[in-house]
Amino acid sequence: MNKWVLPVNAKKVDIAEHFKKTDVFVWKAKKRFEKDDIIYVYLTSPIQEIRYQCKCIVEKVSEDILADHEYAKEPEVKKYAMFQLIKSYPEGVLPWAELHSNGLGQALLPSKVYTQLEEFINSKE
Repeated sequence: MNKWVLPVNAKKVDIAEHFKKTDVFVWKAKKRFEKDDIIYVYLTSPIQEIRYQCKCIVEKVSEDILADHEYAKEPEVKKYAMFQLIKSYPEGVLPWAELHSNGLGQALLPSKVYTQLEEFINSKE
């Protein structure tokens, strides 16, 4: 099992509203997410912090599932994964500056969570 930081464009998707309706979401899988991987959802600007912890429940969603998640579709993206919400983090608990000082690089692409960052996140739980 791997742990990942997954950036989600906060201007494109209101994931907080989405999670009020359902505990699953579909997102592009630019990296090879595996079933049961832990996913920390990092909301990009203007929020710039991790707000959700999820688990990968489907490594590659079918076209039928994708059709029910129109918000996730992007041109030229071939693979999408499905994630289930495990927990939410309050605003201000895992902001960019602290994540960066604890090992998170640029939050533009999914990135693996290594020891220093994992320990920091765990200290906030």
